[in-house]
Amino acid sequence: MNDTASSPDHHPSPTKPPTSLWQRVKKAADENRTIAGAVGGFAAGTVVPGVGNVVGAIVGAGVGYFSQKEKEKLRSPESGSPK
Repeated sequence: MNDTASSPDHHPSPTKPPTSLWQRVKKAADENRTIAGAVGGFAAGTVVPGVGNVVGAIVGAGVGYFSQKEKEKLRSPESGSPK
């Protein structure tokens, strides 16, 4: 008998609507901004002539990394409330 078919992981909860793909992508991008920045930079390197995919990915990853650090700094309790 296959127990995975009756696993609760394979069926959405009847009380909670399934999350859309777009909502999951936004959540993942917010949680890992370095990867999201690299993907965005890679795409910009493809679209904008002269930038290059590798350069765009590196710059995008740097922007995502520092954006994540800034987000963590703003959320930390010792930073206080911004004025």
